[in-house]
Amino acid sequence: MAEPISRVQLFRVMVDNQEKFGNPMGISSKRMVEWADDIPFTSSSSSSTYIYTGGLYQMMPKAERFVELMKRAEESSGLSFALRFLGGSAASTLASKLIGVDHDKFERSKAIIRNASRLLRKSGIEHSYLGRDEPYTGILFYELGMEEYFIDVARKAAKLFREKGVKKLITIDPHSTYALRELYPDFLDSFDVEVLHYLEVAKPSRNDTWKGKATVHDPCILSRRLKLSSNYREFLEALGIEYTEPARSGRMTFCCGGPIESIAPAVSTKISELRCSQLAEKGDKAVVACPICLSNLGRCGYSRDRGGSNARIEVFDALELVHVG
Repeated sequence: MAEPISRVQLFRVMVDNQEKFGNPMGISSKRMVEWADDIPFTSSSSSSTYIYTGGLYQMMPKAERFVELMKRAEESSGLSFALRFLGGSAASTLASKLIGVDHDKFERSKAIIRNASRLLRKSGIEHSYLGRDEPYTGILFYELGMEEYFIDVARKAAKLFREKGVKKLITIDPHSTYALRELYPDFLDSFDVEVLHYLEVAKPSRNDTWKGKATVHDPCILSRRLKLSSNYREFLEALGIEYTEPARSGRMTFCCGGPIESIAPAVSTKISELRCSQLAEKGDKAVVACPICLSNLGRCGYSRDRGGSNARIEVFDALELVHVG
């Protein structure tokens, strides 16, 4: 087996993408904002409240391909050598050409974000959107141990929020929420933007189109860092979703495998397959509230017919269950 690509090389690719595109996966600003094409946002001159996507839902379809590339590099001496030999920006360019984006999964991500915005409006929360100016929090760099670079990205984001007059951000994923609400005040001086997760403010109506039960998967950051497990379940109850609890739930939830997928994809896959098996013990549907969990557990579930996990489970994001018509 070929020697794996080093973490340093992987980090260089992500930093290069951040410098070029404003996010570690190298998604263009045009693609980042496609979800908002048909959304009538409140003018920024009349509202200092903004929906904040953080780019995670948009990035995950490409992140999945990125992980697949890492797996191929582990198995292919030619590809591994090419990425090692090129390094830095050249490796990033080659990786971008090889990776691409799954169209159907990208469209699914767009629909999830649109549902978030429409749900907020139905809940009486008028909001604006920074569009192509929306900065990335840098949370992936923090989670990978690149603290100094995370602080640099965070400072630039905080500066932009000040310049745009942002007073309140409504977030849609736990990782961005944790970065903005817990890490920014710790690492930056005078970061005074109010940060709320949609589970804390949205008022969903009953969705009678949903059939069956769903097993609840608690994202680690959502339950342990943000302590929003109760909000998560109240949200599902308001939707009329009948849910069941797996063996590990709430603060004792089990990892989806996401935190290490970019540096140890094979180990990450084994963890996600184990979690899928735990969820599948309770039924054939599961609900998550995190784009990374959706990607990892969803991929595990879909892979069952290709010789992967034996779990028989379909994974939904909580924002896919809302009725916004």
